[in-house]
Amino acid sequence: TYTGSVFFGLASLIDRLGGGDGGDLSVGKSIVMFSYGSGALASMYRLQVRETTASKHAKFSIPKMSSTLQLTQRLESRQKVAANELDLALNTRAEMHHVGAPYTPVYPTEGRLLPGTYYLKEIDGQWRRFYERISVDADVPVVKEEDVPLAPLSVLEKN
Repeated sequence: TYTGSVFFGLASLIDRLGGGDGGDLSVGKSIVMFSYGSGALASMYRLQVRETTASKHAKFSIPKMSSTLQLTQRLESRQKVAANELDLALNTRAEMHHVGAPYTPVYPTEGRLLPGTYYLKEIDGQWRRFYERISVDADVPVVKEEDVPLAPLSVLEKN
């Protein structure tokens, strides 16, 4: 079933209705989660908003999840990219991933990835993948689209 989309829908619901700004995800409310695949499987279950009773569960309160997600603000902060630049970046990435091992990606991470994002650092000669993470506390500078292209500079210089 399409589990990912179900939980993105839940995140959207919490963002829109759970922040206390006129939201209506109060104690006792129910949320029905439903997902189905290509006709073979379906899942449906109910979540119920309840009082947070222990301090160790406070991070799972609706207001806390809403303030942590900041989904609307994050979506509004996306950068517009010209379609031809996106095409070039995606084609370059696809070509680079077919090179084989060892492999080190050359696409930019600085200024393009949010704090806490994991990314592929390299694949060694034994096909082991190594990842790094942008620090959760990283100050991500506000960049203009033209400052940090999606495609690697070496590719852009050829085109």
